[in-house]
Amino acid sequence: KNDNDIETHLLKRSISNYRDRWWLQGPRRPAIRWIARHLWLRHLRLLDCRAALKSGAPGLKVTSWAKSCQITVSRELPGPCTISTHEPVCGPGKHAYEVALPKKSVRTALGFLEQPRTEYMTPDYLAGRGYVSYGGAGFIYPAKTMSKATYTEGDTVRCELCFDSRRVTFWVNGSQAGSAPWHGSSTAYPAISVFPGDVVCNVVFE
Repeated sequence: KNDNDIETHLLKRSISNYRDRWWLQGPRRPAIRWIARHLWLRHLRLLDCRAALKSGAPGLKVTSWAKSCQITVSRELPGPCTISTHEPVCGPGKHAYEVALPKKSVRTALGFLEQPRTEYMTPDYLAGRGYVSYGGAGFIYPAKTMSKATYTEGDTVRCELCFDSRRVTFWVNGSQAGSAPWHGSSTAYPAISVFPGDVVCNVVFE
């Protein structure tokens, strides 16, 4: 069995075991059924996301190595979306990654998510404060504050999250462009948002 089959089997077995216990009978049972169903649907969504990243969604190709990956986007991508790592980075301390952009013909936003999401990381698509992102036009979201630099094709952007100071800082070609507060928890997912079009992101994780 592969990892997904094993995870699915274990989750089914754990839900079955809980259902048979005496304390799930009576008035508690509807609530437990709802919780079990919610966990099961969430698990299926996670499996779907993993499968999409492994097989490649239309217009999206992700090639991964030990500490780096290449994300290739084309016009076949159905709409704006966000690609995040499978595992989070955790505090305390600093975590960073760099994105080289040898090809960039459309909008992008680079940053961190508190939880994996597929919506594009700007307030037009993703409400709330569970992320910090940096767009090519120089705006830092969700606050939409202007940084000191923009980035485009040929540039390299560094994204750094410091859990100790609770700030996300961005650099363009080695020069600091701006920063914003991190309102999330002590875990975060490095993430890249893209529009349909010709984009190549060469990502290196530190």
